[in-house]
Amino acid sequence: MTTPKNEAFKNLFTTAVNCIANLEGKNTAIVEEELGDTIGVAGKTIQRYKSGRLPPKDHERDAIRTLAKIIIEKTRGLLSRKWLENFLRAARCFDPELLDELCPIPTTEPKLERIYQNLPRPTYSRFVMREQAFAEIADGIERRSAVVLISSLGGMGKTSLALEFAKRSFQSASDMPHFDAAVWVSDQANPGTTNLSIVLDKIAQTLDYPGFTEYEHREKQNKVEQLLYLKRILLVVDNFETITDGMLLEWLLRLPEPSKAIITTREYRREFRNSAIQVELKRMTDSEAWELINERLEFLGMPTTENYQTQLAPLLEATGGNPKALDITMGLLKYERRPLQQVIDEMYAAQGEVFDNLFRRSWELLDESAKRVLLVSTFFVDTINREALASTSGVHGPDFERVIEQLTDLALLDHVQQMNLNSVARYTLHPLVRSFATSQLVKQPEFEREARERWVEWYKSLAYQIWNEQRGQLQSIPLFDEEHLTATAGMEWAMSQGLYQEAYCLSNALRFYYLICGPFDRKIYVNIRQIEAMHHLDDWCEKAHAYSSLIQSLCTSARLDNARKWLREMIQQFSSVSPLNEILFWINYTHAIVETAEKHFDVAQQKLQLCLSYAETMRPSIRGDVRRRLAESYSAQGNWNSAEIWYFRALDIAIEHRMILGIVRNKLGLVQIYIHQEQEEKASNFLKQCIDEYPNYPDRSGRGRMMQHSGQLHTLRGELTEAHAALTEAIDLFERMGMPNELAESQEELIRLEAQITTNTD
Repeated sequence: MTTPKNEAFKNLFTTAVNCIANLEGKNTAIVEEELGDTIGVAGKTIQRYKSGRLPPKDHERDAIRTLAKIIIEKTRGLLSRKWLENFLRAARCFDPELLDELCPIPTTEPKLERIYQNLPRPTYSRFVMREQAFAEIADGIERRSAVVLISSLGGMGKTSLALEFAKRSFQSASDMPHFDAAVWVSDQANPGTTNLSIVLDKIAQTLDYPGFTEYEHREKQNKVEQLLYLKRILLVVDNFETITDGMLLEWLLRLPEPSKAIITTREYRREFRNSAIQVELKRMTDSEAWELINERLEFLGMPTTENYQTQLAPLLEATGGNPKALDITMGLLKYERRPLQQVIDEMYAAQGEVFDNLFRRSWELLDESAKRVLLVSTFFVDTINREALASTSGVHGPDFERVIEQLTDLALLDHVQQMNLNSVARYTLHPLVRSFATSQLVKQPEFEREARERWVEWYKSLAYQIWNEQRGQLQSIPLFDEEHLTATAGMEWAMSQGLYQEAYCLSNALRFYYLICGPFDRKIYVNIRQIEAMHHLDDWCEKAHAYSSLIQSLCTSARLDNARKWLREMIQQFSSVSPLNEILFWINYTHAIVETAEKHFDVAQQKLQLCLSYAETMRPSIRGDVRRRLAESYSAQGNWNSAEIWYFRALDIAIEHRMILGIVRNKLGLVQIYIHQEQEEKASNFLKQCIDEYPNYPDRSGRGRMMQHSGQLHTLRGELTEAHAALTEAIDLFERMGMPNELAESQEELIRLEAQITTNTD
C-alpha cells in the first residue's frame, strides 16, 4: 500500500535540502546521499521524502530526529525554531525536548511567538482552585478520548474552571498538559445558535486563518481539521446544554489528534457515555468555599467578627456549596440587612429552587434604575461596554455608579478584568442571570422597544466614527474590536423592526471594519443585509453602492459566478430608474470590476473611462479608486506606461486627502510595475516607504502584497534565501485571508524560485 503524501512535510524538507546545498556549494543529489548515509538509507529514499512520503512507522521517529538534528547543524541557524517545530509536527514526531535541544529559546532579548487564543477575560480577580476537578481534567486530557466533559448544575463554576485550565495550558508548568493555542466558543449570549459551521469559523479566525471561513463547508472543515492535526489546539465549547446541532457533537467526539476539546454542560447526553471523559463538578469543599467567602467579604467591604466562620457555616449547606449561589447570597446579606438565621431558613424553604429564590429576592431589592440597567444588559453579545450600558438604560452619572456597585455586589453583573489601566470598563452576565433577566424583560415590551432604540442609537454614533475612517484615517478601527458582534445584533434588530436607515448606518461601519480586519465572509454577509435594507429606502445611489460593495467582495474571493448573478440583479434593479450620474457610475464601475476579474481588460477599461467623468462630483476616495482600477487593469495587460500614469494620478488624490489605504495600494502598484521593468531602485524606494511609514498597517491583504513584492525584489537581486522567506510569508498571509488569485500567483513564484535554487546548487 502506497504511503499518502504529506504536502507540509514535502515543502519543509525540500526547503531544508535546498538550503544545505546552497550553503555548502553542493548539488542536491550529493546532499541527499549524505543525508541518506546519516540515517542509513539510500539517496533515492531521501528523494521520496522530498516528494512527501514519510519514513516507515518502525523507522520514523529515529530517522526524523536524526534528520532534524543534522539539518539544523548544517543550516547554521538559517532555518528557524518555527521551521523545526513545523517539520517535527508534519512528520508526526513532535518532541518539545528535542525542539529545545536543537533550537533553544534565546536567553537574551527573546522574540516571543504569538499565542493564538480568544479566551474571554475572567470575571474573578482571584481563582479559587478546585483541586480535584482540575486534576481530573488534566488526567482526561492526557487520555486518548478527544473530549473532556465538565458537567454540573448551574452556577457550580464550570466556565471559570474551563477558562482557568485553558489559560494555564500555555504555561510551562510540567504538571500541566501544554497546548499551542486555545479556541473558546460559547452558546451563552444566543442560546441554540452555535453549530458546526460557527465552530469551524471560530477556530479559523482564532488561529488567524480568516480566509478559511469563505470556503464551502466540506473544504472549510478539511482545512480546519488540518490545523487541528498540525498543532495541539485546545477547543472549549461552553454552555453546551443549549446546543442542538448533532453534527457538531459528532465532530467533537472525533476531533483530530493531538488537539482536544473541553465541553461544559448542565445536561449529560448518552452520546458522551463511551466517547468522552466525564468530570462531574460537585459542590465546593469547605476550604474552597471559605476561600470564596473571604474574597467576597473583602470585595463587599463587609467586616468580619471573631466567630464569623461559625456564624456563616450554615450558608455552605444552605447553598449546596454552589459558588454562584454563595456570591449572590453574600450580596443579599449586605443589602437585605436581615438576621442571618432568617436568610438561611428562607433558603432551606426554597429547597430545589435556590436560584429562583435568590433572583426573586435580588430583584425585589432593586429600584427602577437598577432594574433597567440589568434588563438592557441582555442586549449585548459577549461583554458589555460601560458607556453603551448607561446610554441604553437611560441611567447616568452618580445614579449609574450606584446601580453598577449594587449589581456587582449582588453578583447579577460581573466585572470583566481590564486588559490595562487605559481600557474601558466592561461587564458580563452569568447564563443564569441572563436567563432570569430575559424572562423579566419580556414582561415590559414598551420599555424594551425604547431601550433598544437607544441601544441602536449609541452604536450608530460609534458607527459614524468608523464610517468616517473611509476617508483614509484608520485610528478609530480598534473601537469596533469588542463591539462588532453587538453592533451586528443591533443591525439585525433594526432590520426586524423596519428601522432600515439605522440598519444601513450600522452595516456601513461593519462593512468597512470587516474589510480591514476580517473575517472577509462577515463583510459579504453584511453586504447582503445592507442590500436588503436599501430595498426599503429611497436612496437609489446608496443602494447602487451597496450592490457594488457586495460584488467587489465576491470578485476578491474569486466567486465570479455569484458576482455575475448579483451584477445582473443590480442592472435589473436600476433599469427603470432615472439615469443619475452616480447610479451610472456604480453600474459601470461594478461592471468593470467583474470584467477585470474575468480578464476582459479592454471592456473593463472602457467602463472605467466612462466612470471618470461620472466620479468628478463624488468624494475623493471614489475618484482615486477609479484611477487605481484603471492602473490595475493596464498593469495586468503589461501596459506599464499607462499603468504608471494612472497609479500616480490616483496616488496624488490619496496623498492630498491623506487616505492611507489609497496611498499604500497605489505605491504597491508602482512597486509591481518597477519590479517587472527591473527598475530595482524605484521599486525598493516605494516598497520601503510603505513598510517604514505604516509599520502597523492593518490591511493584511496589503501586507501580503508587501511581502510578495519583497520576495520579488530579493529574487531580482539574487538574494534567494531572503526571497524564499518573504514569499513564504506572503503565501501564508494570502492563504489566511482567503485570496485565491494572489495565493496561486505567489505559490507559482515560489516554485520558480525553488527551481532556481536547485539549479544554482546542481
